[in-house]
Parts: sequence; C-alpha cells; structure tokens
Amino acid sequence: MASLHTPTDPWLAARSRYMEDLNNEEKEAFATASIENLFYSASAAQKGHKETSRSRAISSKLEPFVGAIDQYGRALDVYSNTYSLVMGPLWGSIRVLLQVAQAFEKYFEKLIDMFSRIGDILPRFQVYQSLFPSHERLLQAISIAYLDIIYFCMDAKKTFRKLKRSTTIYLTLKLVWKDFSKGFEGTLDKFRNHVKNIEKEAGVSNMLEASDEQALARANRAEMERKRKVEERDLMLSQLSSIRYADKHLRERKRRHPGTGTWLTKTLEFKEWKMRDRSACLWCYGIPGSGKTVLASSLIDTLSIDNANKDITIQYLTSHDIISKDITTQELAIAYYYCDFSDPKSLDARNILGTIIRQLLNKIIIPLDLKQQLDQLYRPGIRAAANDELLAILVAVVKHFSKVYIFVDGLDECRKEERFSVLSMINQLTQSECTAVKILITSQEVADVSTSLKGHPRLQISVDKNSSDIASFIEETIKANIKSGALVVHDPSLELNIISALVDGAQGMFLWVSFQIADLCDATSEFEIRETLQNLPKGMAATYARILQKIRSIRANISLAQRIFKWIICAKRPLLIAELTEAIAFGPTDRSWDARKIPDATRSIQACGNLVVFDEDDKTVRLAHHSVRQFLLEPPTQDPISEFHFQLSQANVEAGELCVAYLSFSDFETQLTIPSANILRPASNVPGPVAVLDSVRSSSSLGHVKSGMVNFRQHMRTGSKRQQTPTFDLGEFLKLRKSPPPSLREKYLFLNYAIENWIGHTSNFSEDNTTMWKSFKYLAMDKPMPFDTRSWPDTYVSGGLPYTALFRWAVDAGHVPLLKLLLRLPTGHDIHAYYRQDVDEGRSVVLNASRCGHANVIKLLAQQGCIDDRGGKPLVEAAENGYDFAVRLLLEYGLCLEAKTEALEKA
Repeated sequence: MASLHTPTDPWLAARSRYMEDLNNEEKEAFATASIENLFYSASAAQKGHKETSRSRAISSKLEPFVGAIDQYGRALDVYSNTYSLVMGPLWGSIRVLLQVAQAFEKYFEKLIDMFSRIGDILPRFQVYQSLFPSHERLLQAISIAYLDIIYFCMDAKKTFRKLKRSTTIYLTLKLVWKDFSKGFEGTLDKFRNHVKNIEKEAGVSNMLEASDEQALARANRAEMERKRKVEERDLMLSQLSSIRYADKHLRERKRRHPGTGTWLTKTLEFKEWKMRDRSACLWCYGIPGSGKTVLASSLIDTLSIDNANKDITIQYLTSHDIISKDITTQELAIAYYYCDFSDPKSLDARNILGTIIRQLLNKIIIPLDLKQQLDQLYRPGIRAAANDELLAILVAVVKHFSKVYIFVDGLDECRKEERFSVLSMINQLTQSECTAVKILITSQEVADVSTSLKGHPRLQISVDKNSSDIASFIEETIKANIKSGALVVHDPSLELNIISALVDGAQGMFLWVSFQIADLCDATSEFEIRETLQNLPKGMAATYARILQKIRSIRANISLAQRIFKWIICAKRPLLIAELTEAIAFGPTDRSWDARKIPDATRSIQACGNLVVFDEDDKTVRLAHHSVRQFLLEPPTQDPISEFHFQLSQANVEAGELCVAYLSFSDFETQLTIPSANILRPASNVPGPVAVLDSVRSSSSLGHVKSGMVNFRQHMRTGSKRQQTPTFDLGEFLKLRKSPPPSLREKYLFLNYAIENWIGHTSNFSEDNTTMWKSFKYLAMDKPMPFDTRSWPDTYVSGGLPYTALFRWAVDAGHVPLLKLLLRLPTGHDIHAYYRQDVDEGRSVVLNASRCGHANVIKLLAQQGCIDDRGGKPLVEAAENGYDFAVRLLLEYGLCLEAKTEALEKA
C-alpha cells in the first residue's frame, strides 16, 4: 500500500494535550497501549463488577470500533515513524479513558455504546482507504477523522474526572453526564461531516481513477509480464546449477587475513595476464595448505573492487533489475567457482560449467537463442546436459561481454575425468577472439593439469613468495589469542619464541601454522608450550599423525572419531551437525530410533582434535582441509594410528548399511498388513506399490485387487501360483505421502539425508560385502513407506513387468546392485525380460550406459547376454565421451566391428 501522507504536528499536539493531567501510572498505560492490551483494560474493569457475561457483551461492542482503528493502523504499519506517532496516541487515549471510567459502572457502559456508534461510521473510511490508497487529499481527510477520536477521548476523560470529584451528590453526577451526552451528538455530527468530506474526496478520486484506468491496466499487464519473465528466468538459472557459490566465497573471505595475497597482484605473471588484450589463462599452483583458496578469494575481491565503478555487472543485480534495465550486453563480468572436496557434487564438471554460465547469465537478459537451447536441455524427461553441450552454451554466453574473468579454485580436488572437461573448457575459451576471456586456475601441481596447460603462463605459490603473508598471519594471530586468553603466555620472550618457531617451520603452509597454533592453545602451562615448540612436526603428514595419536590417548574417542571421519569423507554432501550425530549413533543392527544413543555434538567434534571443523553459518561439519581426507585414505601402515586409515569404498558400504537400517526403523512402518486366516504374513511378503497399482489397473473391482495382486507377487518370487486368501487396505495405501511430514523431519534429523542418499551409498553393495542385502532388496523393491524413498516412479508398469522403472533408472545411473536384484527373479520376469522389452520398444540400454560411461553396467549386461550393438552406436558414444574402459569392454564383447575405426578415431 502507498504511504499515507499524515501530517504529524496535529497528532503531536493532541498527544501532548491528552497527557497533561495524567499521573505516572496513566502515562505508563498510555505509552504501552496496543490492540493486544486494550481489551485487557476493559476486561479488567468488568472483573471488578463481577459480571462476566456483561463483560463479553461489552467486548463485543468494542470490537468494530477497535477493528476499524486497527485497519487504519495497518496502512501505516510499513512506515514506522508515522505509525508510532499516530497509532500510539490513538490506543493510548482509549486505554487510559477505559481505565479512568472503570469506577462508574453505569456510565462506563454508556461510554462503550458511544464507541460502538462511532465504530459504525469508521469502517466506511477503511473501504475508501483501500480503494484509493494513492490519493493524498482523501487520505488526509481520513486521517483528520481518526484524529477526532483522540479529542473525543479527551472530552470523555475530562467528564469522568468531574464525575470522580462529584461522587457524593447523585444529582450532580447525572447533570455532568447529561451535558457530556448532549455534546456527544455534536461529536457524531463531526464524524458524519467527515463522512461527507471523505465521500466528496472519494468521488474526485474515482474520477481520477477512471481517467487513468486504461493506463493502469496497461501498467498492470506490463508488470505481470515482467513478473512472468522474472520467474521464467529464475527457474532457468536454477536448472543450470544449485551450487551455493556465493556462500563459499563469503566463507573464504571471513577466513582471509587482512592484507594477504597482495604479493600476487604485483607479480609480472599476474600483471601480464590481467592487462593482456586477448584471452589468457594463468595457473597458480602450490603445495597443500599454502593458502591457494584464500588467495583466489582475495583476487576475486580485488578485481571486483577495481572494476566496481566501471561496470554494472560487478554489482549484484536481481532478475527484476536485469529485465527492468533491459541489459543485453556488458563490458565486463566476473565468475568464480570453488571446488569443495566436502561437497562431492561441487566436483562435477557439469556443475562447474553450469555455475559459471549461471553467473554470467545473471548479468544480462538471456538471449532468445540461448533460452531455446536451455529449454531443450532441461525440459522434463530429458537426460542431464552433457559437458560438451554446456561448453557450447558457455562459449556462446561469453560473446555478450567484452571481457570475462573466470576463477576456478581447487581443480585438483576433482576426479581426472572431470578435470578433463574443465581443461577442455579452458583451452577452448582461451581461443576466443571476440571476447577477452581471462581464466585463473588454482590447484596442486598435478600432471594432467600441467600437461593440458602447457603453453599458458604459470605461477608457483612458493615459500619465498608467501612468507611475508605467513609471518604477518602468525604474529597477529598469536597476539589475538594471547589477548583473548586462548593462549596463556605471560613471558614476552616466549611470545617471540612462538612466532619465530612457527615462521621457521611453516615452509609456506598456512594450514600447518593453523594446526600448530591450535595445539599451542591446548597447552595448560608455559612449560608445556615450550615443550610443544621443541617438538613441532615437520610437514602436514607428521602434524596429522600427532593429532591422531592424541585422539588415541582417550580410548572412548577412537571409535567415535573413526565413525565421524568415515561419514564426513563418504557423505554425498556436507552433513549438518544434527545429521552427523544421528549417523554415528546408530548401526545396521538397530531396529528403531533411540534418542539416548545420540552423542553430544560439541564433544563429538572435540573428539576429532582439530581435523574436523563446524561451520557456524550453515551448521555443517567438514574436514579442516582436503589433505586430511587424502591422509586418512592412505593405505594403513604398521604404526599405531593405522586404525584411523580406511578405504572409501568400505566407508560407503557402511554408510549405505546405516541408511537402509534407518529407513527400515519400525518408527516409519506404514502398518500395511495382509492377514491370511488367523496368521499374519511376514513383512517381507507385503506387496510394493507397483504390484498394488498394477492390480488396480488390471482388475475391474477391488475384490480382484485382493487376489490378483498377491498371486502376481507370489508368482514373481517363486514361479508358482499358490492361491492365497489375503486382504489389503487399499484406502490406507493411497494415503501414503510423497515426502515426510514436518513432524517426522523435525524429530528424525537424519531422515532427509537417508532418503536422498541411500541409493548412492548402496552403489557398491553385494551379497558378499554387506549383511543388509535382504533389507536393501526389500527397501528397493517392495517395502511400503509413508513417504517416497525410491528415485524411480513406482507407478510405472510396462508389459506386465513391475520393475521397469527400477531397471531403466539403474542402467542410466550405473547402479549395478539394483540390476542384480532382477537376476534372481523367475524366468520370464528377470533381467532378460526387461532387456528384451526395451529392445522391442526401440530403446537401447547398452547405448544409454555407453553414453554415461557405465562400464560396470555394460559388463553385467554383457555377461547376461543382454547386449546389442545398434550399428556400433554404443561404441561410438563411449569413445566420443572419453570412456576408454567402456570402449575396451564393448570391443571385448564383440560389438559391431564396422564401428571400430570411427570409435578409435574419436577415442
């Protein structure tokens, strides 16, 4: 609603006059008055008269009057200064008057009647106010009407003061009220005149509104169209990437020590890269812990600040801003990406490319040709966009800028095949001639990155280059810890010794320094600090080993730390602290949720030394650095800390076991049972949703559902058609919800993660490596749940094969354990039947697996004889996408030899 132009001087004058004769208690009541405590005052007065039924009647009479004032106040609500100056005196004057009048039962009720009569008029004002919110003369007329309420309260208060002074003479009381009552008719006349004046102004407003009606309609249509474009644009950008890249940048900015990183901007390599007119790439590499990520964040901010006054794209613009300003091209744009080992999806090349595209498109109106390409890529039912498709879009997007800066930090944390796609992007973009694309990459010194970027300038983050930054960081951090009391040092010479020892031992590693400072802060005396300084570990491996030895010294922490390390490393996304504590609390043998098993969050993190950190902003738990992950995944040795080393594949299996066990908790049972005679059938025989819906479709009555559904499922499991006499509550089944209700999510804090990721964590399951195979099978194929847990649609049944959706999803996702579940079904309903069905329908599961490089799926299908060459297309697809192992498998199993030459040329 538009601002109500309300002159404040009359309201201030009325407020001042009303408060002239108030005592301290009344002033307090005036100052704290609101609609919430207004009725309390009236109610309190009635309690003194002990007539509760009459009290309710009086409150009812007051409601229209108070409601009208409240509606007026809502129009002022967004303008806090005006609201307090207007509504405060209104509520205050009414509240004090009610308190003053409470001693006079008869006249108190007459006062309520007067308020009620005024209230009959006031609501009409609110209607005009809603119809014409932008006409100032009308709104001022309404404001004057409400101002007169205070003057009425002022006169009424004065009357009740007289009544109080005249309590000994009944005749005097009657005369005083009679005079006031006569005057009230004049008050009502005032409000009636207000009505006439307001109606007059409303008429003028109506004429103005009518003359502008067409213009207003056009403006509304334009606004609706703009809103539609904004929503369409935001949806399209969200489909490109869901990575929260800005949050990561803010996190690194907080970690950055002031003044660090400026040395790099002064190097010849950086200056040439920045000033060069043509496209260029600069590779900055260094050892683990040398501050590469913080350095990248510093460079991003430096370039943003340098160019903030030159180009609008450096500023944050919403989709509404972009569309309103009709921004189609720009001079300059900056995009960045942090590869984050703690978030596996951030290491996917598709997300890297998609996030960079999203940031660039954030700065301009999406061109029609690009919009059509994106619509084609992300329309429902289409496979995920391929890297080469996204790269083509990125190449087209950069052409809308004169210069583009792109930062990619931590490229070494990605898998080799993902790095390949990003390096291809770099080499293609640096050949751009119409746009100067400046790319800066940070990583450890990795062979494939070094080879791919051969010919591009590179800059090593060496000890001699960042030593001044490290020295500054050490000195200020030590002083800050001493000042806060975190580091207890009384001897000034010891402070100098600490700084000197850390500077000498750092060897270019900020990370090493951070761990040693944390270790020093744990010391309980200056003697212990000196002892720690004499035994500083050399390098990160020795540092991690010493921390793990400390963890081993407290026996109870060993198992706790082991479980936490495994979960953080194998998690499919950063775990919330509440999720982590539940994940480590339960195991495969648990059958129900038990709050008593959940450990304290703070103590759990402390049990891991300083290797695990808690992010206060997003409440997630992460390893302190990527190198911690690498150290823990190293093959175990003979030293005592070998028990902390583990294989990622085994950790993933254990995580899958917990997810399956968690989703199998009795807490989530749907209470679907199928009684037969007087015997309850075991849970493993409860039909899954596919069978139920398949029976519904194939039967003409619910009676057939009962027999046909179970007979079909029995035949699927045993190959026989034994007759059963089950019953099934279809009504209860149809009540199953798609997602867990808030009540479940709020109590079972690991539930969302388990639903989202149990399938991913079971990708290495086999009957040999897990005791949860039967539970996995039941959850994947049959288990009824009160919410969806499967990534494929249970309702999709094709050709009488209920697991068609499971089969196709497993092929596309490369999930071999799910496919193995189909191997042991009866002949005619096993994996061969699903394969033949897809071939008959013109689908090629082998081709789909080849496009995604799922060599494990290709191998399983080939071993089962479920393989077709499709004229060599699978071979060509695998070669085009660089999946060498898939190519070798396809050749090994004798696919179309005519395709070999083409495939080998593309491999």
